[in-house]
Amino acid sequence: MIWGSTEVPKLFSLSHNSQKMHKSTQQMLKQAISLARFEQDPLCEVLNLWSPITAENQALALNLDPMQKLVNQARLADGLEEVNIQVVNEIGIDLNLLFDHEHMHSMLQFISGLGPRKAKRMISKFKGIGKKLATRGEIFKTKLLTQEVYFSANGFLKIRIPKEDMPSGVNNTYDVLDQTRIHHESYRTTYMIAKDACLQEGENQEVDRLT
Repeated sequence: MIWGSTEVPKLFSLSHNSQKMHKSTQQMLKQAISLARFEQDPLCEVLNLWSPITAENQALALNLDPMQKLVNQARLADGLEEVNIQVVNEIGIDLNLLFDHEHMHSMLQFISGLGPRKAKRMISKFKGIGKKLATRGEIFKTKLLTQEVYFSANGFLKIRIPKEDMPSGVNNTYDVLDQTRIHHESYRTTYMIAKDACLQEGENQEVDRLT
């Protein structure tokens, strides 16, 4: 049995997002679902409290500091949004995981270069494609993002494909760098650096063996 805080689940059950995701679900069950998700991924579930509309933003009700009630709500929202952007971009988002889980959609708006409207449009296009992505380059090729936005965001959008989910032929195009924060246009340079490092290590080992 795992014990967890019920603050976030209670706020989620009252949130605008819970009404969209679990429209006909009882409030207690919404809390149970949220608690399970919170234990698996706290950041994702906290961001499900977020709304760009101050009156609907349950994140403002989080008990963060005894003095926070003295802070203007708009300024508090601005401060929280800045932290959300910083943390989400540090971690990144697995787009194929997001494709499978609706409750992760709220994270996408905090990726650099996006925002609520572009994130919503991207999710709609992604669902329209109807399949997961094999490479990071497909984000641009499938027109999920414009070129300018893609260059800003691609380092924070990760592509992971479990081996059991790989269709035939994907192994030829799958790139391990799609799981990193390295920008797509820097892959060639990255591989050259890695190759040179491996060659240098091999030469050093040969010298050690001879001496």
